[in-house]
Amino acid sequence: MFGVSEGTGDIDFEEGIVSGSGTIDVTGGKGIFKDASGTLEFEEMETLADMEGTATVTGSISVPI
Repeated sequence: MFGVSEGTGDIDFEEGIVSGSGTIDVTGGKGIFKDASGTLEFEEMETLADMEGTATVTGSISVPI
């Protein structure tokens, strides 16, 4: 599968937090993923001090039968 992403990010130096969000448009693929399509949305947040954080991805991908 192939994906093209678009998103935004922000660095809050006072709080020490990095955040971002956006979408990934999924197309194509090979084998069982041939002609796949869909849109995924993502959100992420990390702390600068330890570079630990969370990421959430939601959405769906369809593959013709």
